Amino acid sequence: MSAVTLISTATPTGSASSLEFTSIPSSYDDLLMIGNVKGDSGTDWAPNDSGNYLRLNDLSTSTSYEATQLYDQYSSGTFVGYQNQKTGTGNAVDYIKFWGITGTLNSETTPGAVWMYIPGYSVTTDTPTRNFMLHTGAVSNSTNVLSVNVINAGAVNTTSAINKISYYSGVGNLVATAKMSLYGISNS
Repeated sequence: MSAVTLISTATPTGSASSLEFTSIPSSYDDLLMIGNVKGDSGTDWAPNDSGNYLRLNDLSTSTSYEATQLYDQYSSGTFVGYQNQKTGTGNAVDYIKFWGITGTLNSETTPGAVWMYIPGYSVTTDTPTRNFMLHTGAVSNSTNVLSVNVINAGAVNTTSAINKISYYSGVGNLVATAKMSLYGISNS
């Protein structure tokens, strides 16, 4: 068995606002998801808020996720600001925020980048959490050349193996060039 094995590639079909990986096999040690996202919204970001999100195993309650998000933003090469926030039990956020999707004001060659790592995704005998790290980023080619870089790290509270990953676009649909690939990582 190879150390890195392609499990599946997801691309939008028709007017899709989501990409999904379902029936993920539990035969690997870790998961790696990489790819790009680009929306058909008429704005730079589609949208640059919590409308874009990931869910693991369709879990969607505020007690399901514990995460910390850090991001910084630039406009025309000038630092605009940064934010850090913690989400999880007792907060309104019930999914993994997903910033960095570009809209149609950008050319087809400038989608947002995605990298997500889930170690021990199939462990069911350990603590009831599955850790993850998500890194996204995008640069628009509009007049303000807005760029955003985001890092999410946290866990999903489940005793089940991760067998489904879903990405949802908050506004509009994904363009045909959006694509994500899921890889299984074997440590032995």
